[in-house]
Amino acid sequence: LKEYSSGLYGIVPYFIAKNLPETFYQLVFPLLYSSISYYGMGLQPDFSHFLWFILTMMLLSLTGASFGFFLGCGLTDPQLISLVGLMAMMPFILTAG
Repeated sequence: LKEYSSGLYGIVPYFIAKNLPETFYQLVFPLLYSSISYYGMGLQPDFSHFLWFILTMMLLSLTGASFGFFLGCGLTDPQLISLVGLMAMMPFILTAG
């Protein structure tokens, strides 16, 4: 806040600088998990299916992180964020099979 009020940088550079390093981990960990679990689950051994699976897992990871950012920006109480996040995800959990 001190740097923003003194005009050193704006909100967009701060957001990019904060989230760019986190994006690396949001892409690497789904890649590792997908690489191990895809063949462990015995899914189709075709490489194109494998790439679609990895792409889907990475997009799901980025979507979940974005949802967390959205809740964090809209709400200030951490307990309320956890409750609203759980209630918003419950229909997906119940219908996922």
